[in-house]
Amino acid sequence: PEFNPCHSVLRGLYQEGVQGSVGEFAAYGLLYACVACGLSSVGGAAPRHALVTELASLAKQQPPQDQHTQQQQIKQKQRKQKPESDQPVLLLLHHPNVQHALAVVRAFRACNWQRFVQLYEGAPAMTPYLMDKLLPPLRRQALQAMLVGCRPTKLPLSSLAQALGFETEDDAAAFAANEGAVVNFSDMVLETVRKEESKLQSKEQQQQQQQ
Repeated sequence: PEFNPCHSVLRGLYQEGVQGSVGEFAAYGLLYACVACGLSSVGGAAPRHALVTELASLAKQQPPQDQHTQQQQIKQKQRKQKPESDQPVLLLLHHPNVQHALAVVRAFRACNWQRFVQLYEGAPAMTPYLMDKLLPPLRRQALQAMLVGCRPTKLPLSSLAQALGFETEDDAAAFAANEGAVVNFSDMVLETVRKEESKLQSKEQQQQQQQ
């Protein structure tokens, strides 16, 4: 809740020429807008007002000139030289941190969990803290897709952990179990059948063993 007021103050200071990490905090604003749009937006169409507003703002902004650039312009004026204008103005939208944030938003809204995990692993500065807010709903969607896609083959927990960005197989197992999936801890695999089907299969196996 306190992010927006702070971000607005920072944006105003940057526009006045105050030096700072403009691109970094612009990326944070974009990611926060993605969170604010609603976590249910993963894989579907949700209100995108906050994202559209943030993108429109970034498209118009230019990064403030650093001290070195300002000194060069002063020297050019003193020498009565024309400033170098051959290269296009670098918009804030082209900043590496902002480009990374845009890729995160695209991966999240497309439910591309593999791309999202890749971006998470290489996320700059404090970006992972905001991406953590987007991980749970994305992992739920990914888990459901993997359960359906792999059925009836069992899914190794090692593959699940790697695909969803968990550090250990135990973390992946705990997440899957909490989401209602059937985890076979003895074989370290995920059963892709539904709980009801699993119970029926267990009963049939027990009956066969008794016979």
